[in-house]
Amino acid sequence: MKYKFHFNDLPEGVLIELRPDFCSRFCKAILNKEHLKSKLSFGRVIGIEDWKGARLFNSRNRFPVKLLESLRKKYFIEDIMFSIRNIEKNIISIGTHADKRIYYPRFPFMLKDLVYVYSHLIFDGSARPKGCYFMAPQNELLEYHNNRLQNFGMVQTNFMDNDKQLYFPWVIGFIVNEIFQVNSFKSMEARIPENLKGLAIKDQNIANEIIKSAIVDEGWVGDRIGFSLSNGELCKDVWEIAKAHYNVGRFPENPRIRKGITNKKLLEWAWKFSSKSIKNLHKNIEFPLSYKQKAVEFIVKRQSRGWYKRKPNETKKLIIKSLLDDPKSITDLAFELNIRATSVSNLINGVHSGDQNTDGLIDKGIITFVGFRKNKKGERTGKSKIYTIADEMQAKYFLNK
Repeated sequence: MKYKFHFNDLPEGVLIELRPDFCSRFCKAILNKEHLKSKLSFGRVIGIEDWKGARLFNSRNRFPVKLLESLRKKYFIEDIMFSIRNIEKNIISIGTHADKRIYYPRFPFMLKDLVYVYSHLIFDGSARPKGCYFMAPQNELLEYHNNRLQNFGMVQTNFMDNDKQLYFPWVIGFIVNEIFQVNSFKSMEARIPENLKGLAIKDQNIANEIIKSAIVDEGWVGDRIGFSLSNGELCKDVWEIAKAHYNVGRFPENPRIRKGITNKKLLEWAWKFSSKSIKNLHKNIEFPLSYKQKAVEFIVKRQSRGWYKRKPNETKKLIIKSLLDDPKSITDLAFELNIRATSVSNLINGVHSGDQNTDGLIDKGIITFVGFRKNKKGERTGKSKIYTIADEMQAKYFLNK
């Protein structure tokens, strides 16, 4: 598969609009080579009706990409004036018969940008002739998509704020569909095409584009980095690509059950990156969502800390000291103390399961649950529990022990 795509690499069905003056010179040069003069003759030269040929000559119709390339090869294969590069400089727009166009396209299109589009369409988007869209619930993600789509040229986008959907021209989805031979863009039917999957397994840069999109749209970053989908086959495709470049956990034999927004039970396939892979992921991938990027940086910082384990009760004391200042969530405390969120939770709530029965600071009456707060802008949707000091005298007594 190519890593760069020029206009003549685009699939059949793409239409090219040339600058009128360049189009006129191009068509006249062909007539001169055929020893003809009339615009009406142009249609006969290329095998279409005279009136259609005249409309192409006058830039009133767009050139099908394969026709334009066949004429270039037949008449101008060694002519610099009508080289691939010069034709690309004189393209006003590319599109299809449906939806909007890309104006002043920036050739060559890069494979990694096509992979970016494909990945976000299957994980959290839609592609059809009426238009494509990405879900963009956060402003950071909206800005990222708006900026990156401009790699293709002047791409007109339309953000539907109520639905958090960023629409862009179908021609981009069409090119992706044809080049990768996509089976479906629907979330429950999509599979990574074999040609793309094979390349991603060999090429880490291409794999990183898929992994990045997967984690942004369908992944989570907490104590570990993980990914989940209801489409088990697609989830396993991503796992196989990640496994080729990073240490990952086993793919599950069975899906887990979780409750959706409407409390409906959903089947979900999930897997995680090994903790050994986090530093490499951080080195190779920068996430456009700052809360996920900071969470990855926090894991790396935690793994790079100079100590392995604090003295007995030292972490509990640090939690108490922090909560004496302000109420906080488990995530807030984990970031502040540079430890895993699960460790903070165990110290606060205790461990009461199976053979373990260890009291936490709540059991001792020192800390209490005070309520919920909505997750901050940029965090995952939902609420976080907030904890505070229940008994200040007991808290200070524990600190002095």
